[in-house]
Amino acid sequence: MWKRITFMSSGLIVLSICFYLFLQLSKVRILNRERLKYFNDYSILSFQDSGSYVPLLEYNYHEKFFAFFLDLFFDTTQIYSWTLSIEIQHY
Repeated sequence: MWKRITFMSSGLIVLSICFYLFLQLSKVRILNRERLKYFNDYSILSFQDSGSYVPLLEYNYHEKFFAFFLDLFFDTTQIYSWTLSIEIQHY
C-alpha cells in the first residue's frame, strides 16, 4: 500500500515539474486555451519551409492523431506501412 502511494506521489511530482518546465520554455504566463492554441499553430507553421512539412493545421483531429504514428514513404520497413504512406501522400 505504501509503495503505491509513494509511486503515485512521485509520479505527480514529476508531472508537475514537467508541466512547470513546459510553461517556462514556452513562455506561457497565463493558462488560456486560445493562447496555447496560438503558440502551437505558430510552432507548426515555423516548419513550413522545411522539406518534411506536414500541414497539420488543415487536418481534422482524427487525421492529426494518426499523423504522429505514420512513417514517411522512405522510412517504412513493412509493406503495410509502405501502403499507408503511399495512400497518405496521394490524399
